[in-house]
Amino acid sequence: MKTFFLHVNNHKNRKSYRRMSCRERKKAEPSYTVVALIEDNLIRFGVAKCSKEDNFSKAKGRNLAVKQALLSDYMNIPDYVVEKGILGTYFTTKAKKLIR
Repeated sequence: MKTFFLHVNNHKNRKSYRRMSCRERKKAEPSYTVVALIEDNLIRFGVAKCSKEDNFSKAKGRNLAVKQALLSDYMNIPDYVVEKGILGTYFTTKAKKLIR
């Protein structure tokens, strides 16, 4: 089984949520961890969302996303993705759509 992770950290280089002004709090965005579990030509996705008020932790996000992926249904990976060897690009594109 192959595993891909994508961490979207919107908490980088910012103040603690408590120390932010009202304007900064409105602009703050949550962070995400997306995982794909791949077996043969089947893929499962899981997403973990970190509140904009919490500290971002890759390890916690990874664990939550894997649990979500194990509970989700399998999807078929298109043949052209396997033939061209663009599984990483396919995962990144799907992951970005999941968090928007």
